[in-house]
Amino acid sequence: MPNVRTKFLANGVPTKKKKLLLFASLILIIGLAIAYLSASAQNSNPHARTQIDVSWEAYQTLGSLKSNASSIIVGQVVSVKETISIESVPYTDFVVSVTQSIKGSLAPASSVIVRQLGNSTLSVEGEHLLNVGDKVILFLTASPVSAVMYIVGGPQGHFTLQNGEVNSLDATYPDDSWIHVKFHNLALSDFIQEVNLS
Repeated sequence: MPNVRTKFLANGVPTKKKKLLLFASLILIIGLAIAYLSASAQNSNPHARTQIDVSWEAYQTLGSLKSNASSIIVGQVVSVKETISIESVPYTDFVVSVTQSIKGSLAPASSVIVRQLGNSTLSVEGEHLLNVGDKVILFLTASPVSAVMYIVGGPQGHFTLQNGEVNSLDATYPDDSWIHVKFHNLALSDFIQEVNLS
């Protein structure tokens, strides 16, 4: 299984050319992985869900997540926009309504399209697709080729918000215990303060 690593910074500054090259490489590697899995699963159940493994860059600190994000938002998933395929790689686009902006230029009451790898037939290890109604805090980076945004570090930049408390995904998905930046039942105001101080 190929490992996919993402790193968007060169000397601390995102470069459009490197992002574009990285994005194209990521699409190619994932496309090859899907082609391999499809070929090896020809005789399997057509309704089974295929899973691929992806290695995410490990963010060791909240500060590293923050510095790699162009936007950090508090929001609610309002709809699934569409499921698309880019070079035979399935993605799902979600519309997220911004309720608060912690970093970046996304204004409250605006919406952003968040693209995640996978769909109903292909899951990516560690990539937990958003669900309509979810309240979330997302560390986002802009796509170099379209008007969508991606979650920094997959599950590492995706936090849940329930009853005013923030949790990293390892609280819901024990298999994500590898995540380094962990928060469990932290008040939203305290989480925002942690982000601002990092």
